This record gives sequence, C-alpha cells and structure tokens, in this order.
Amino acid sequence: MNHKELQSKVIDTALGYVGMQEIKGNLGWTSESFEAKMESVGWKPTHAWCAYFSELVWSEVYDAHGVSSELDDLFSGSATKTYRQFEGSGWNVGTVPVPGSVVIWRLVKGGKPSWKGHAGILIDFNDAYMTTVEGNTNADGSREGEVVAKKRRKYHFKVNNGLELVGFIYPPGIEPHVPFLDKEEGDEFREWVNNYRPQTAKQLDLDKRGSWFNSFITRAWEMLGDVYDDK
Repeated sequence: MNHKELQSKVIDTALGYVGMQEIKGNLGWTSESFEAKMESVGWKPTHAWCAYFSELVWSEVYDAHGVSSELDDLFSGSATKTYRQFEGSGWNVGTVPVPGSVVIWRLVKGGKPSWKGHAGILIDFNDAYMTTVEGNTNADGSREGEVVAKKRRKYHFKVNNGLELVGFIYPPGIEPHVPFLDKEEGDEFREWVNNYRPQTAKQLDLDKRGSWFNSFITRAWEMLGDVYDDK
C-alpha cells in the first residue's frame, strides 16, 4: 500500500472501533478481543486509554505494513508526552489538520496548562470543525469517559478552561501543503494578496479573512508563495 492508501486505512480502522464500551473505572472493556489489543500496546487496568487507543489504530495499520518501527517508542499512555516525543524525534507535527493524524489536546485550568491531555484520530475537517474518533470519551466530549466515539470539535488553540488543541501528529509520508501555523499567519497572507495582487484575489475568490488551510488559500500560496516569501 502507498501512503495515501494507509492514511485511508487509519480512518477506516478508527471508525471500526466506534462503540467499544469501557468497564467503568478504566478496568477494561466489554469486548475481550478489544481489551487484548489494548493490552498489546501497553494499556494496564485503571490507566486512562485515549492515547493507547490512538496507538492501537496506528500500530494496526503501520506495523502490519512495515512503515515505521518507531511507533512503540514514540507513543505513551500520556497524550501530551506522546506529542513531545514525536516532535522531539523530528516526526512531522503541526497545527494544520490532515486526516489520519493523531490529534493531541492538553487540559487547561484557569489559564494554566497541565500535563493531562487527550488524544484521538482525525477523520475529516472543514474550516470551523473537525471530526474525530476518540477513546475514553463521552457524549459531552470529556477526556475521561467510557466509550470509543465519533466526535465533532472546534479548533480551540487557546482556552482558559477545558481542552486546548496542541496539534496533529501527521501520518507517515503525509503532511499539509500550507505553511501557515495558525489563522493569524493565514490572514496576513490573505490580506497581502488582496492588497498587492487584487486581480489574483478576485480570480481565486480569496477573502481577506478566512481559513488558513482550505483550498482557496492553498491555491493562492501555490501561485504566490515564492513572491510572498521574498517580499
């Protein structure tokens, strides 16, 4: 399989686990086969399991095809530690959504980030929301729940209380083509195009404000990125 096919398989694998039900207290699952799989990636009774679930999905796809032997070393039972380890290894991570990525959040209380976090698999996205499959969640979207569930979440990179998006761990061989780290950088480019290349902005229907990763801004960057970098 090529990287695109494996990326699609990650999504299908994650969706296939939706509905797996926990035995309350992180003590296991009603499915013995699922519990055995979670134990194979390091989960132990009472441990929070969202990051282990993400590891399971990636491992089932990538280990089976020999894409990466690093995964066991890079994943952790801690979502925030998992992100740090992937980032520190030189793996491609970032803030632009890519389907099949591992999504990492951290818990913020009173404006102070904690070591606690949450993880899931990105299934799809649009300008305002992303669709994920997450372990250890519930109907309210908690980081401590009882089921594998499909969720719809906004992009919250700055919060005072709750789950703050840290970023995405990209699937092997897959990465975004837009170089902006956030909406602020994207809007700066959008405004530059509208001010200095108004005909191109009109041709592409590129507004001064909007998504930093959709097809409109991607096409504009392909046409004008080199000029913008040299400005």
